Amino acid sequence: YAAVTQDNGQQKILEGGRTYMLTHRNWKFEKFMTKKLQTADVGPIHVTTGDNVPLEATASVNWLIEDARLAARMAANTMDGAASRAGTEFDITKIKADVIRQVTASLAAFIGSVSYSGHGHAELAARVEGDKRA
Repeated sequence: YAAVTQDNGQQKILEGGRTYMLTHRNWKFEKFMTKKLQTADVGPIHVTTGDNVPLEATASVNWLIEDARLAARMAANTMDGAASRAGTEFDITKIKADVIRQVTASLAAFIGSVSYSGHGHAELAARVEGDKRA
């Protein structure tokens, strides 16, 4: 884990496993950010292959935060309010939503580039038809 803090408006990340002293009253603790392996289910999504075959796809994705500084900067809340304060400790839902969006887009792009008829089905069908004739 890593601790996200604000020191006079400047974001500072404190790596886990050590003890820190926040030395003045304007240096405030914001939240902990986990660096453990995360899993998420994506889908089902409706996609179309390169040769217009409609598919329904589901996927599982494993991910983790490697750079806590970058993740904290990208997931920072710009509006500070009582509603955003509730349950912020270990809350990485914004990052998780971004990961799921990126995985969905990548999966759709990959499936859209696949031409089902050009990658084996036609050859397999020809072999089956050939075996029936023999």
